[in-house]
Amino acid sequence: LCHLYASPLVRECDGNIEPVDELQYKLEKSELLEVLKKNNKAVAFNSETANPRNFLKNLTQCTLMHFTGHGLPGALTLEDDFGKMQLVDESNIIDWFNGKDS
Repeated sequence: LCHLYASPLVRECDGNIEPVDELQYKLEKSELLEVLKKNNKAVAFNSETANPRNFLKNLTQCTLMHFTGHGLPGALTLEDDFGKMQLVDESNIIDWFNGKDS
């Protein structure tokens, strides 16, 4: 089980930097771990920030993914390497699968 979380602190809008509401991803991670404990079966668990690199790695290597993050119609919001919101749509994901940076 892969838990990817994106809780960016800021977003860029019309050239301005605006704060973003923080998600309760730590609580969600804790709840996922609690459910896994009750399962009484060995399950590998990985939790990390949902940036493009980690998103693609986990999307291609995990059997099951749980995503904690904001979304917009037609897009997920990931974090860039500086903690800023990065919108990702279907075309971005297709490009990543094809080895392209977008």
